[in-house]
Amino acid sequence: MKNYVNVTIVPRYNHNIETYNMLNKIGISVVNNFSKDAKDIVALTANVARNKISKLEELCSIVDLIAVYSMNKTKLDNVYKSISSKDLKIRQDFVLYSPTALKHPGKMSNSGKSDAEYHWIIKRDDPVEGKKPVSLLLQFIKPNASTSRHYHIKTIESFLPLFGRTIITCHKINEKLPAMAQNLIYSAFKRIMPKTAHQLKTLDEPAVNLICMRPYDPKLKDHFYEE
Repeated sequence: MKNYVNVTIVPRYNHNIETYNMLNKIGISVVNNFSKDAKDIVALTANVARNKISKLEELCSIVDLIAVYSMNKTKLDNVYKSISSKDLKIRQDFVLYSPTALKHPGKMSNSGKSDAEYHWIIKRDDPVEGKKPVSLLLQFIKPNASTSRHYHIKTIESFLPLFGRTIITCHKINEKLPAMAQNLIYSAFKRIMPKTAHQLKTLDEPAVNLICMRPYDPKLKDHFYEE
């Protein structure tokens, strides 16, 4: 059994430096890949000794999400709400934790156009355009499946892969340039700006992604579909 496991941590809005400093304080080293004035959504990655996993509970008040890989149960289960690879019927062991996550009320997608399922919702304290809510969504996509190809007029979406390979295709709706396809990159959020058509696809493995949607659009009023 390996002595270290991979961990991905998403700090709450404007708590990036605080999370980085707290991890160092409890003896967990991470790469500081953001500037001190960063207020957007970021992800930190680290190799954490198994005997220090329980120390991550000290981050409860300053993080939105902790993903622990190569484990299907930890001492954090008593502190955080969790969803595991077994819940999603994925072979590789991992557990996703959040202090504030709620069960998502339903399938937030056009079922006729998208194979995506949404299991969690996390309301962030990220102020965007006044008091409009910002949310994190846990997205599951089956193997050899895809989401709808759509765009937004006002909404900004950021995608972070947590498990599996996801290919995203994007193109500006007012340009005639060919669509660009690329893999989502671990530990880095891919930001999709308004008026950019986008679609996610999987290959032979399922994928789990974290989506930051600002503002949150549960009724799909700012979703416009391309055929």
